[in-house]
Amino acid sequence: MNKTSINWANFKERLLDDGEVQNKLLQLFLIMMPKHISNLELVLRKNRASDGHEIERLAQTTKNAALNVSATHLASLFQEIEFLGKRGQADKARELLAEAVNEFKIVTSEIKLKIEKDLSS
Repeated sequence: MNKTSINWANFKERLLDDGEVQNKLLQLFLIMMPKHISNLELVLRKNRASDGHEIERLAQTTKNAALNVSATHLASLFQEIEFLGKRGQADKARELLAEAVNEFKIVTSEIKLKIEKDLSS
C-alpha cells in the first residue's frame, strides 16, 4: 500500500469527485498556505506571552486549510500548535512548527504531482 500524506479518497469524495473544483482548491492551498505558515512563524519568533490567542488563531487557520485538502497529519500538527498557543506554550509550538513545515513540504510535493498527473491525463 502506498502511504501518502493526503487522504485522496476522502478528498475526492468530499468534493463529489469534481476534478475542476479539486484542482482549484489544491492550487489555492499551494498559494495561501505558505503565507499562513509564514505569519505563524513570525508570531512565534516574537515570543511574547500575549501572543497566545494569535498563535491559536493562525494555527487554526492552517489546520483548517490542511483539512480542506485532507492532509490529516498536517492538520493534526497544526491542531497541537493551536492547543499549545491556547495554553501559552509558544516554545513548544515553535518546536512543533518545524515538524509541520517538513510535513507541509511533503504535502506540497504530493499536490504538485497530482496536479501534473491530472494535467497530463
